[in-house]
Amino acid sequence: MLCYGQELVFLDATYKTTQYALPLFFLCVHTNSGYIVVAVMAIEREDSASLSEALAILRQSAADWTPLAFMMDSSEVEITAVNAMFPGLLLITVLHRLCHGRQLVRQLVVLHDVEVLEFNAVC
Repeated sequence: MLCYGQELVFLDATYKTTQYALPLFFLCVHTNSGYIVVAVMAIEREDSASLSEALAILRQSAADWTPLAFMMDSSEVEITAVNAMFPGLLLITVLHRLCHGRQLVRQLVVLHDVEVLEFNAVC
C-alpha cells in the first residue's frame, strides 16, 4: 500500500452479485505489473459505519497510507466511508450504465458536503 497505493485507489463492491448475501469490497491499486487487488473486505452490513470500520482496520496496518484519490461506484455508503477515513481526498465516482455510443460527461457533485467528481455515461 505504501509503495503503490499512494496515488489512485479503486474501491469496488460485489454485493448481491455472489451467491452469498454478504457485502464484499475489493481495494485495487496500479503496480508496475498492472492492477492488483491489495485488500478484500467482507462486512456484515452494507452501511458506511461497517465499511469505515473495515477501512480503519486496513489503515492500522499502514498508518502512513495517504492516497491522493479514490475511484468507486456512485454509492453514498462508499463515499461516506472513504470520506470519514480520508477527509479532503479527491473522490471519483463512475455511474455504470449500459448503452451504445457512450459519451463520458464529467460533473462535480456535492454529497453531504463532500465534493465528488462524477462521470456519467450519456446515451
